[in-house]
Amino acid sequence: MSILRSLIDSVKSAVSNEAFERVKARDLHDELLQTIQLARFDYNITAEEVADIKQLASRLEITSTELQKIKHDLLEDVVNHALADNHITPEEKALIQEVEDCLQYEPEPTLQAQLEKLKQMG
Repeated sequence: MSILRSLIDSVKSAVSNEAFERVKARDLHDELLQTIQLARFDYNITAEEVADIKQLASRLEITSTELQKIKHDLLEDVVNHALADNHITPEEKALIQEVEDCLQYEPEPTLQAQLEKLKQMG
């Protein structure tokens, strides 16, 4: 089980608890953001996890700006990792496409240019 999946499950459990307090919501908000940042480094996020994050983000009042930043950072990390050796493998291309599809994120121009460069490499 991934770190991200584990956190999503624990936050879902806490949020569904009737005795859920506002203070706890703020703590979970911060914990969710921190864990997503940590999960960026395993380059493994599923469509189900993205859907769960969106649902929890809404419940925990994570702003759309915060969520867009998370998506940007995730995609940027995957791209930078792939470009680090100036060689792109078919597996890396597939992973990047999968991350793009899962996140449903329209990259800003600089990141979009990196994606285009990456897609032309081989």
